[in-house]
Amino acid sequence: VATVNASGLVTAVAGGTAEIFAVVNGQEYKVCTAEVKDFTGYKAIATLADLKAVGNDVNGKYLMVADVDLNYQVGQISGSFYGIFDGNGHAVKNGFINMATNNGEKDRTFMSELAGSGTLKNTAFLGWKTETGTNSSWQGAGILANIKDNATVENLYIEMTVNGTGTNNCNGVLSGSTTGNNITIRNIITNVTYTGKYNFGTITGGNPALENVYALVGEYKDKIPCTLNNPNNKSLNYTDLAELKAAKPDLFADGGVFTGEFWKEIVESLGQA
Repeated sequence: VATVNASGLVTAVAGGTAEIFAVVNGQEYKVCTAEVKDFTGYKAIATLADLKAVGNDVNGKYLMVADVDLNYQVGQISGSFYGIFDGNGHAVKNGFINMATNNGEKDRTFMSELAGSGTLKNTAFLGWKTETGTNSSWQGAGILANIKDNATVENLYIEMTVNGTGTNNCNGVLSGSTTGNNITIRNIITNVTYTGKYNFGTITGGNPALENVYALVGEYKDKIPCTLNNPNNKSLNYTDLAELKAAKPDLFADGGVFTGEFWKEIVESLGQA
């Protein structure tokens, strides 16, 4: 997995996890745990052009190696996606979801459907917003329009401003809907700002099983449902990070769900907000 030279330099060799020890005066000490990820076969995403090319191979494996700014262009990069999209701790910034017209899924989502064994993970969506709209017939707004059988969504931070006046009940910041079985949705924080009176869930339009998924929604804590298929459920909403940490301290303690490298900078920034 890794080698260590006389100067203490750790060099990755193969994918896996190894514990590294040092012996000082006959006493053995654990120095660290080295995790090496194997990204063989992944396509690197470093630019906006790289990101837009995801739709050319919806069964591919992708790894972000830099943040990418959409500059408020239409946010969708793919229709149905069956591959692996690993944000690698990076951010997709400043996308928007167009609610102004009933135009299929084209202008609404990052991916219109995550299906099959499709995986979206380790990604921050920063500065996203919805376009004001009054159409009450469209569905599927969110980073994902639909999460389908066997898909996995994990380790996401979604920052979105929601603005609109529609009435449809099948929309959420994470996904417009969820359909099918064996869906995994875990370790997600959404940070939602409402500027209109839009009927929009803080998390999803469906009502799937959620593991360590929460929403920070300020004054809307007791006003907006977490999942719009269960409009009475507001139990996953918190005013801010401080309230969430007080309610779920284990998630932020050493080794907790929200303490890894992906979450470190995000949690620090939220704590200063």
